[in-house]
Amino acid sequence: AARAPATTMAPPWQTTLKDLQLQNGHLQWNDAQAGSRPVRLDITQLAAGLQNVQLRGARTLAPLHWQLSGNVAGGTPRSLPTKAAAATRTLDGRGDLALQPLQMRGALRIDGFPVHALEPYFGDALGLDLRSARLGYQGDLALQDTPAGWTAALHGDGRVGDLQLYTRQRVAGAAADADELLRWKTLTLQGMDIAIKPSQQPRVLVRELALDNFYSKLVITEDGRFNLQDVGASRGAAPATAASSPAPATSPSAGPPVDLTISATRISRGTVDFTDRFIQPNYSADLSELQGTLGAFHTGSRDMATLALRGKVQRTGSLDISGQLNPTAQPLALDLRARATDLELTPLSPYAGKYAGYGIERGKLSMDVAYRIAPDGTLDAKNQIVINQLTFGDRVESPSATQLPVLLAVALLKDRNGVIDLNIPISGSINDPQFSVFGLVVKVIGNVLTKAVTAPFSFLSGGGSDDLSAVTFEPGTATLTAEGRSTADKVAQALADRPALTLTLHGLADGPTEQEAYRAAALEKRLLAMAQRERTEAGAAPEALDTPLSAEERTRLLTTLVRQLPRPRLAPAKAGASAPAATSRTSAEPTDAELAATLAAAMPVSADVWRELAAQRGEAVRDALLARQLSNERIFLGAPKVGRSEGDAATWKPSAAMTLSAR
Repeated sequence: AARAPATTMAPPWQTTLKDLQLQNGHLQWNDAQAGSRPVRLDITQLAAGLQNVQLRGARTLAPLHWQLSGNVAGGTPRSLPTKAAAATRTLDGRGDLALQPLQMRGALRIDGFPVHALEPYFGDALGLDLRSARLGYQGDLALQDTPAGWTAALHGDGRVGDLQLYTRQRVAGAAADADELLRWKTLTLQGMDIAIKPSQQPRVLVRELALDNFYSKLVITEDGRFNLQDVGASRGAAPATAASSPAPATSPSAGPPVDLTISATRISRGTVDFTDRFIQPNYSADLSELQGTLGAFHTGSRDMATLALRGKVQRTGSLDISGQLNPTAQPLALDLRARATDLELTPLSPYAGKYAGYGIERGKLSMDVAYRIAPDGTLDAKNQIVINQLTFGDRVESPSATQLPVLLAVALLKDRNGVIDLNIPISGSINDPQFSVFGLVVKVIGNVLTKAVTAPFSFLSGGGSDDLSAVTFEPGTATLTAEGRSTADKVAQALADRPALTLTLHGLADGPTEQEAYRAAALEKRLLAMAQRERTEAGAAPEALDTPLSAEERTRLLTTLVRQLPRPRLAPAKAGASAPAATSRTSAEPTDAELAATLAAAMPVSADVWRELAAQRGEAVRDALLARQLSNERIFLGAPKVGRSEGDAATWKPSAAMTLSAR
């Protein structure tokens, strides 16, 4: 029952204590219910002091003075405190304290507080295993209990040293299977100001953040999971898979939970190690000797900080990143350029075997990329990829390998010095949930390879409209047209620039299409041979033998040949044929056109003529390429082809077709 209120209030107790000292104390904390492992803390050499304690009831009449110091060590059954840990004074503070309302001000020094001892309290929630982390701080602090809530302020320098962070297996009931994720020697925060006020974002200002001697290990596990996927997962949660529904995306408008300003960031002696255990055999790579700086940035602004980062890739290649960045902006603010040179390709052989069907024997890679993200999330990126002396090894049987002729594609891409130079621009919006930079780059490279092998001659022409897959000829002859000579020039130059390519030539001919032109050409050839014989008998100079026929010579030779026919019968001239040039001819005499038509009609044409003509066309292209200094060992004559398919009727031309292959 409620006690009846007293009619009169008794005066409160009043206490005065001038000085209280505790020396060489020992405090031990054990919590067996903390989580998966018990928590143990030992505070030795504990010293505490209170001065000027003046209490009236629960209120202090004046702020009292306090001091507190001691050595804090802690651990779990697998990491017990050591004598070395207990030998260092961990905690040392002093200041003023008022009880109602609670207010405290003072100076605090923390040196090597074992944060890892408290890991069971938060490790499961983070999905991480904190093996070691020692906290340091030196500066001022202030706490106050106000009607609106607590306020806190710290001003000083912070430090987190000897951090060792591991991932854990996330299968319920299974033993923890840890992989190292992150470690560093020191993380210092110079000139740190932290302010916490009711109904406001915590404000953190750091004059300089410095990270030294750090190591990060990124792993793709045997089941294809990225080790960072487990960060934030509870120990008993089922592992996420590709088929799992993704968690709802955080709204970009929510913003970061802290108002953070870092004036300068410096990193040194960094290493990032990557291992892919999913691919067989396993692949490993590393970035080492990382060092650089990042300028000032603020979470409430899209102003970008200047970034400069350098390092080594696989201990031999160089890495250089420069530009501007704000990692806290939503969407990410970015305008960076990165260069990596002389990266060895041989370690990538497991990927090449799986996806290309061939291992890599040798080669080096250099990259020059530029990425810019606009305020609306639009990405504009340029990727200049240079591959030097890429050489594939033996064929690898892989169900994931592309069906494209990879060797031909690489031979098409290589220049005469064995260099592949690709410029791959990409664009998109990082606000798209399906957006993936890596996926876009892979898609663009795939498109380049597909174009190279499906339209190789268009690829040779630089993607222009020129069709370099066939060299055209004058109908009925093995004489290249002007267009054909130009095509031969371009193909010869393209093959000279790509020494790994070989060329196969197939001459084409078609009787029904070319018969009339063939007979006309054959007659002209016969007339010129007769004229050359007459000129030789008349003692003409050698340079005059190949001069064109005069009108009189042509008429006379045509008449002679017609008279030699068994039954000379003149064929009617074609409509529109021009009148004979000779004025001495009477109207009763046949015209040159009529004579030529009569001779052409009487000329026998066998089926073998077309095969021979097709073969001559292939040889003519070969000779044209040889004349342009192309090596004969790279040119092959294929079987001549006579006739045409019904589908080619509209586009068929007298030509020699060409196909490319890799050596």
